[in-house]
Amino acid sequence: KKNKFFHLNQKRSMNCVPSIGTPVRVVTVLDEAIEGIVFTEDKQSNFLVLLSCDSKAPSFTYHSLNVKNLKRIDQIKLEIPLAAEIEKSLKLEKIGDDALRLEESKSKDKFDFAMSKINREASKEGQLVFDALSKTMTCEWLGLSVVVLNQVKIDPPYFAENCTKLPNCPYQAIKRIKKVLSNERHKLSLKTELKESNKINNDKQGD
Repeated sequence: KKNKFFHLNQKRSMNCVPSIGTPVRVVTVLDEAIEGIVFTEDKQSNFLVLLSCDSKAPSFTYHSLNVKNLKRIDQIKLEIPLAAEIEKSLKLEKIGDDALRLEESKSKDKFDFAMSKINREASKEGQLVFDALSKTMTCEWLGLSVVVLNQVKIDPPYFAENCTKLPNCPYQAIKRIKKVLSNERHKLSLKTELKESNKINNDKQGD
């Protein structure tokens, strides 16, 4: 039996996302595959959170995904041990009102922080650059520009030559950020080239 496929059109809207609790396998525009269950979704921001489990540990990971950076979603059937661990993780113990309000506040802070990293007005390339830089440095959006460490502003189209120093930015800081940016863009370029090469090879095999 084939897995159910949820087609994502060019707009990539949340209307294509299966309901909460559904086991899925998503593939990003960079061909990264992630398996888990739909933990939560926000149609207003086009934002999706998957919960996945490492069967060896087991440990749980939350994946915050912008649907516009996904190219397909497949409904799958998780292995029974893996599904059981995830289901177990979702069972809540009884807690008091104060503890509940504290957890609610923490969850809201985490969600707000995750949402602040997504810029729906930025290009797909801009968001990918932001996500890559955020792995090693503190980044914030300022309009369509990326501010790194409150020292350097990177304007579209997000190349090293688009970097400008902010007040009190050390000279060595902008050199280092430009180097990191160039390296990350090179990695993204290699992934794109590999994706295009695989597509050409697949097309040739289909002929």
